[in-house]
Amino acid sequence: MSADLRTRCTALLPPDTHVRYAWTAQRGLNPSWRILSWLVIASPCRVVAVTDDTIYVFRSGSAILSPRKPKSLKFSVPRAAVPPPARLTGSWTRTTIGPERMWVRRRAYPIVRQALGAAS
Repeated sequence: MSADLRTRCTALLPPDTHVRYAWTAQRGLNPSWRILSWLVIASPCRVVAVTDDTIYVFRSGSAILSPRKPKSLKFSVPRAAVPPPARLTGSWTRTTIGPERMWVRRRAYPIVRQALGAAS
């Protein structure tokens, strides 16, 4: 979840918008369910970008092809309107941003904690 992901998101936002945090997330079934792996692979991915006052959610490719390449802006919500996740544990944690529920991978937990102020 590097500067590269933040740069890709900034390119799709209005000028003078500074992305502070960015991470990938996945919609659909819990990605840990290996028995239904073909459904998990087909689940749409999202890129979440956080600025000082707004959270932007972008459409991106599938879990296999290009999950880290935002394609278009799906929606945005005020940063204050999104409560932090209750807990970030396990390999994947479900979180809600705006109208969508999505799964966040463990490697993004430190970024989500900083961006949303989540508890451990």
